[in-house]
Parts: sequence; C-alpha cells; structure tokens
Amino acid sequence: SPLHSWHESRCDNWCQLGGTSLPRHFASPAEERAAISELALCDLSGLPLFEFKGPGAADWLSARGLPVPGEIYQGASTPDNGWVTRTGNDEFLLRGPIDSSHVEMGADFHINGYQQDLLITSRQDAGLLLAGRRVRELMGQTCGLDYQALMPRETVFTRVAAVSCGLIKDQLGDNPVCWLWVDASQALYLWQELVQIIEDLAGRVVGAGCFYTEVD
Repeated sequence: SPLHSWHESRCDNWCQLGGTSLPRHFASPAEERAAISELALCDLSGLPLFEFKGPGAADWLSARGLPVPGEIYQGASTPDNGWVTRTGNDEFLLRGPIDSSHVEMGADFHINGYQQDLLITSRQDAGLLLAGRRVRELMGQTCGLDYQALMPRETVFTRVAAVSCGLIKDQLGDNPVCWLWVDASQALYLWQELVQIIEDLAGRVVGAGCFYTEVD
C-alpha cells in the first residue's frame, strides 16, 4: 500500500488483501465495528481495480455476467458487492472484492494487453473507504460537492482535501460508505488530512478486517 509506512508505526496486526499487506485491526475488532457505524477510515488498497477500454469492453463484461451501466458515470453493483462504472462510451472501471472470482481474472485475459478490441489495465491507485452515518459531515468539510445529493454508485471525479480523486457513494450492509481512489503519489497526503478530520469528529482509523473477514 502507498500508506504502508504510516501503518507500520501504528499497527502490529497485519493481513494480506489481494497480495497487499494491510492492517487487519488497529484496535479491538469490537471497537472498530462500532466505529464503522459512526465514522471510520480504512485503507483497502489491496482490492483490484481494472480499467476496460475499447469497442469490445461492454460485450466482455456482459458475457461474464457483470452489469453494463447505460450512462456515462453511472454505476452498478456486481453480485458480490463490487461495482462497475461506465466512464466513457467504451470505457469502464471494475472493482471487485478480494473473495470474488474477479480477482482471478488473470486466467481470463491479458492485463495491460490489447486483445479482441479490448484494452485491460490494472490500476495502481490507492483505495480508501470512509464509512458511517457521519461521512456526509466529513465530506462537507473536505469536498465542494453536495454529497447528500449524489446518486448512489454514480462515479464523480472531484477534489477531496485539495486532492484529485474518484468518488463513489455506496452502501455496505447497514453502513453508508464512500469509496475514494487516488493516485499513489497523493495518497499519503490525502490520508493524513482525512485522519486529522476524522479524529476531530471522534471517528477512528480501522483495519481491513472490519470489512473483509476472510483476509489471510
């Protein structure tokens, strides 16, 4: 993770998520589970994020039982709580959870290669997750958008704490969440800014084990 150095001095309970070493928990699991219903921040940079470009992209997704959103920037959930977003006429982003078959896509296509009217790229962005009922309050301090007015799973490219990133408003179980993905070179700055605001709002940083119980 681009945030490994920050985590290393604060965590001694680690796991593997998609081949990436991440904190499993910073505190007790019970304390962290309580935090994600209020306000929490988690590094999930091990989750796969793929970009599909080309006239064959929609057919490729559809043939594998994945949703194909009709409108640009519209998103849809996959059967296992990942999501697909259309980012152009023939362009899509796919993010899948670590226990999904989508993580094993390497057996099904050539990443970073062009084949059959389709270019597939594995993106190396940092993936952050904000969770809890107070996410709207935090976004009100860091983002110029009207967060409450955003449509669920609609992709928005904006600035959060002065950093350009992608944003999706979503729901995991009973908890409202906001996915952020950001260039690795800007990830530590954005993380530190979010941590400071979250702590001011009595939230906390939590580990990947809060959301993915099957991590190694």
